[in-house]
Amino acid sequence: CPDSTLKIVIDHLKDGDYFSSESLEWSITDTLTNKKIIGDGPYHKSLGLKRVYEACIASTDCLSLNMKSDAIGNIHDYPQFSSVGFETSYSIYWNENLLLTDTFASDISKPFEQPEVLFQYDLTKNQAESVSSCVETEMICGDMSKRPTYQQHISYKTALKISGTAAFYDVKSPHFKALCWIINNEGIFHQSTEHTAVIEQFTQRYVLTLLLSSSLFGDDEFPPLSHECTWKGVTCDGGRNKLTHSIHTIGKNNKMTSLILSPAANQIIGGTLIPEIGNLPFLEILHLNQTGLEGTIPDVFSNLYNLRELNLSDNNLTGSISDDFFDQLERVELFDLSCNSMTGMIPARIGSHSNIMTIRLNKNRFAGRLPLDGFTKFELKHLDVSENQLSGRISPSLLNHVDLEYLNLGENFFIGSIEERIFIDLPNLEYFNVSKNELTGIIPPFTHEIYNITHFDIHANRFTGTIPTSLSRITRVEYLNLQSNRITGSIPIELNNLENLELLSLSHNQLKGSIPLVLDKLPNLKNLHLQANELSGRAPAANRNMKEYITDCGYPSVSLDPINCPSCSICCNSEDLCKFNGRKQSLKYVTAASMLGIIIILLIFYKLKGSITSNSRFFSERVGEW
Repeated sequence: CPDSTLKIVIDHLKDGDYFSSESLEWSITDTLTNKKIIGDGPYHKSLGLKRVYEACIASTDCLSLNMKSDAIGNIHDYPQFSSVGFETSYSIYWNENLLLTDTFASDISKPFEQPEVLFQYDLTKNQAESVSSCVETEMICGDMSKRPTYQQHISYKTALKISGTAAFYDVKSPHFKALCWIINNEGIFHQSTEHTAVIEQFTQRYVLTLLLSSSLFGDDEFPPLSHECTWKGVTCDGGRNKLTHSIHTIGKNNKMTSLILSPAANQIIGGTLIPEIGNLPFLEILHLNQTGLEGTIPDVFSNLYNLRELNLSDNNLTGSISDDFFDQLERVELFDLSCNSMTGMIPARIGSHSNIMTIRLNKNRFAGRLPLDGFTKFELKHLDVSENQLSGRISPSLLNHVDLEYLNLGENFFIGSIEERIFIDLPNLEYFNVSKNELTGIIPPFTHEIYNITHFDIHANRFTGTIPTSLSRITRVEYLNLQSNRITGSIPIELNNLENLELLSLSHNQLKGSIPLVLDKLPNLKNLHLQANELSGRAPAANRNMKEYITDCGYPSVSLDPINCPSCSICCNSEDLCKFNGRKQSLKYVTAASMLGIIIILLIFYKLKGSITSNSRFFSERVGEW
């Protein structure tokens, strides 16, 4: 138990008259709420039966023990039997310490009820004891002058249940400060007395206070007596529990369903991700990205069975995801842990529920295989596991996800090849990235028109063979990156048909021949990278939208017929050194026009000095040195 444990041992010492209909019933009740905490009965003929009962309680509880017998014997009909009923002993323990023990004896001739027994924990003596009446003063948070109200009492017990007793030992702890701020400012409570409603209202406010206290109020500062909608950085829309702006809660009957912390509003939480969030069962959207969180993801987050979106990206989270984390998260549509330091294997059940649409695990340290076999066939549209340490072959199960639009497997250790089936069986695929892996084979020939692909990136692998002319069937492609492979042959003229191209990178391969591109036919092309190949001849003129045009137009050249490219923005040479074309301050790259300009300036200078003749030799020597 998070706070205190109550144990009662019932031992039936002697049964009553054989012919009697006697029975025993007992209960322990919270005197403030009149709610039964534990109890049992009625018992019949239970000689020698010993039973142990336990319940979790709060140290502020004042409890009442009640025992009664409804025994109505028939002693007058059977005078040979004793008129004594059964005997039962009971012992009550508070945190394993014996509180009281007694014997209850019934009389079969009439019903019997034992007087109420009260017991309470005495904070001044640091022990529980029986009392004649409940003490009217309790010290929950140090400044209570009277017994707590119903709402305060339930709130205290709820906090202990959520965070555990140890969290409140230190009066400077955020748990202690958050709890005491709430229960000592009862004016912010909704005036509900219904037990469940009080728990839900307190839990929402307590978790928000605990989560946001350092970012909203400072380490030792809490807001004045006010509702959370009036806190700094929080705006409410449409109701007291509908928080919008930098922190959003969308209320359904005052139940928080969405919590979105905005980094744009400098809502930096820092510290570890508090497990108390797992006690918000109505939460549907939780976005805590870019908030400086660290540590592991609490397993209790799996209790958020209504969750549809979980975004914890761009933090410093570590640890792994447990295999059963997704057992109850059947409604999750978005799961984003990107840009953290998560390790371990990706659990197979991550895609087992049919509602999942977006999975982002990129920029972590996940290892092992990508468990596509455990994914369902439905709904998944976005999968990004790039920049991890995943390995193995890309599972054919990938083809089951016919709705997939975005696939990024880049910067891992995947092996194998890619087949045209991927682009046929995934007709909605728009973004395809398998760059920086260990893939081999050839670029598949495209026998069908591929209408949706706009981003095709296979660079930094070990692909061989030639560039298939059928690559022009990817009619809508805007980004085409084949660089840093082992591709041979020439550049197919059919690439001129890709009129939507904005980037084409074929650099660092083994391509030969001329450059057959007609850049006027590629009006949207802004970046063309052809360096580190064995191309030759005159390069086509840049179009008017070109921003970066790179070829091997520098010296020394790998080709006997070096590329002539006046309109290139960058020229590279056989040593893989590149420069801005015509801008580098080195004589061997200075153009003839620049040299002529220097000579004219020098001639003017010496003429003005009147020494053009006498200094002609000096002038000639200087030009020779240049």
